[in-house]
Amino acid sequence: MTALDDHDRQLLALLTAKNNLESFIYDMRDKLEHDSNYKKASTSDDVTEINDKLSEVDAWLWDDGIDADVKTLKSKLDELKTLTKALVLRVREAEYRPKKIQDLKDALNHTDSFIQATKLLFLKKLDDEKPFTESELKSLEKVLDEVQTWKDDVLREFDSLKSTDTPKYLSTDIDEKILLLKRETNYLIGKIQRFVPKPKPTTTTTPKVPVNNETKVEEQEEENATPPPEQNTTSEETPTTTTTTTTEQGIQLMKFDYFD
Repeated sequence: MTALDDHDRQLLALLTAKNNLESFIYDMRDKLEHDSNYKKASTSDDVTEINDKLSEVDAWLWDDGIDADVKTLKSKLDELKTLTKALVLRVREAEYRPKKIQDLKDALNHTDSFIQATKLLFLKKLDDEKPFTESELKSLEKVLDEVQTWKDDVLREFDSLKSTDTPKYLSTDIDEKILLLKRETNYLIGKIQRFVPKPKPTTTTTPKVPVNNETKVEEQEEENATPPPEQNTTSEETPTTTTTTTTEQGIQLMKFDYFD
């Protein structure tokens, strides 16, 4: 039973390897012929070289490749993937690039808005009334400037990029910059959300101790004083209001995240 199971697994692996190789050949041929994105991203030399290799491997598959093992079949597939890697990359990057650029611009705008709002909120606060140091905010400003400069360089590079050129900057590079902005901004947002302002010290005054004559006069005045009229207990109570400090309002205002 075990020997039969091993044979079945080997047979399945062999059929899977053959199917993967055959599917890649037909799929790449179809893309080169009908997919407009692949047509724009490939030169005539690319098409000729790839088609020649596809035909070569296809012929081998139905000749010497009939008895090939899994390792050999996978090796042939790797050859084709290596040959078409640059073309596939150009097509993928051309598809992802517009959205990635917009995501980066949004991240830059969000970070800049956060910095400006934070400066306005804590501009006149003392150091112990701020949830972060000046150097931490300046560090975020530095990151923002560096990513902004990097974005400008990337856009200039993209402007001169041809559809058949392999891009110097990839969508993954843009993702890294977006994550950098998110990480640095969310670090300060987290400090603001956890910040609890120190209570201001209360001042107490020592009551004045009257001398004997003053005490007698005050006691006489209290005896002669007319008691105040009783207040109507049935009247509605005046609602009490609570005040919120500017810092507390700011903390509530900042309790949101610029980034998901």
